[in-house]
Amino acid sequence: MIKRVFILCVLAVGLLMQSCEDKTLTDLSVKYESLMLPVGESARIKVTFTPEDADNVLLVWSSSNESVATVKDGVVSFVGVGTAVITVSCGNISKTIHVEGAIRSLSVAVPEGTEIHVGAEFTLTTTPDPVDAQVSVVWSSDNEAVATVSSTGEVTVVGNGTANITATAGPVVVTYPVVCENLLESAIGYWEFDDPSSIGKPIKGKPLVPQGEGIKWVEGPSADNLAIEVPMHEYIIADLTNAKPNGGPESETPQTDRAYQWSMMMDFRLPTVGGYYYTQHGGVNMGDGDFFVRYRSDQIDAGKGSYIPIIAGNPAEPYTPWIRMVITCNNAVFRMYCNGVEVAKEGGGYPLVQDLDARYSLPVRSLLYIFGEPNGTTADGKPNFAASDDDKPFPCAAIAFWDKTLSAGQVQALGGIAH
Repeated sequence: MIKRVFILCVLAVGLLMQSCEDKTLTDLSVKYESLMLPVGESARIKVTFTPEDADNVLLVWSSSNESVATVKDGVVSFVGVGTAVITVSCGNISKTIHVEGAIRSLSVAVPEGTEIHVGAEFTLTTTPDPVDAQVSVVWSSDNEAVATVSSTGEVTVVGNGTANITATAGPVVVTYPVVCENLLESAIGYWEFDDPSSIGKPIKGKPLVPQGEGIKWVEGPSADNLAIEVPMHEYIIADLTNAKPNGGPESETPQTDRAYQWSMMMDFRLPTVGGYYYTQHGGVNMGDGDFFVRYRSDQIDAGKGSYIPIIAGNPAEPYTPWIRMVITCNNAVFRMYCNGVEVAKEGGGYPLVQDLDARYSLPVRSLLYIFGEPNGTTADGKPNFAASDDDKPFPCAAIAFWDKTLSAGQVQALGGIAH
């Protein structure tokens, strides 16, 4: 009997010892192999044991870079941008988690005063959160036909349309849209004279209405283009009532019938020396309230009651090149450009700033006369174009108007003759 009890006891001790051995930790695993979170965030690392009910498990946690991530009782706190290795160990068993602290956000800024137009160049800057984070930004453009971007954020606008410039810093992706409008498409009126069957057919805006029967087609700026000549005492009426009124004297604000901020483009050439070639007129002539160009023996003039040289010429040679002239008006500030280059400068008796005068504004509730220079009124009170001897004919290939003041960069983007 005693022998039998002894045997049972030995068996029980053996089973007990075997059970204890099974609860010794043989391995452990962690939930993540790698982890990336923004600064300020935290995550708990779950640890699984083998066996699950292992005894005497004492986990020790450590971080290789506590300026990036700290760890306590399995909770990893991201305190900075960068990388670190989190290690958890028990005895001679350990596992590692590669962690990365990322920025919370990234803002993209464009330099103040940047104008978006074809040919514009500017550098986008980034500011991370936190602001002292050292980050590497990768730049890209989704439409390089509109805008390209260098590895340092330098943007070059090369075409019209929209391009999304993307800045990527780790998990943070920010997009800056570059929208470059087609300036001629944004005009309130745009006409080219390539169709002999229709003088006033618009590309934008309302049809032009010829006044007279003598308008003729002539050779344009290229073999594929035509131009028109409007004889003396005839003219074309432009209806710009789709324009928005703007600017003007404070006493007249808000304006309802005039645009004091406007721009005009005309492609033309002047065939003869001397004489005045009228481009547009806002109403009855009262003190030269109009815009004209003139070919002198030494230069091309443009003006609105004063002479402003826009092109220097050689008196010994006839002046024949085509010109893209742009006039911009910003209330009482007038600028004139030739083939994208500003040519009317302060000084020399040609001030850019003149008195604010409705005669130099753009009519948006009445009609605009192009190629005409009325001199007073007829007996029935209408503009008297037959009394003028200044509106000499000249070839014109295109005309456009805007109810806004184009910037120098936008005028430069229009360039020269673009047919």
